[in-house]
Amino acid sequence: MSSTHQPHVASNCIDGRYNNYCHTLKEPWPWLSIQLPADAVVSYVLVTNRPDCCQERLSPFQLWVGASAGDHNSATSSACGHNNLTVPATVGPFAVNCSLLAGAYLTLVLPGPSRTLHIAE
Repeated sequence: MSSTHQPHVASNCIDGRYNNYCHTLKEPWPWLSIQLPADAVVSYVLVTNRPDCCQERLSPFQLWVGASAGDHNSATSSACGHNNLTVPATVGPFAVNCSLLAGAYLTLVLPGPSRTLHIAE
């Protein structure tokens, strides 16, 4: 994760629970990367918004499959769907098509100069 607003650490976003979440500080282009299993091919991603408030903060967002943590919009990454995806201001989950992209990390990015990333899963 690009930063951490304690105690909402990155691992909260991959624990299978919807009653906690991960949270960055307010910053330019915050991101969360998840390491994928070796030889992983991503067909789609399910994203769940923070359940207790602020669901509008997720849009717009970007998903990238890349070679390293934080890898987005580079020669070693490919976008899932299209840039600047939007979702309704609800919890979700929301499915994003990745068209069978191979890589080592999946990165969710919030484009913009002053954003806060906080999602549940």
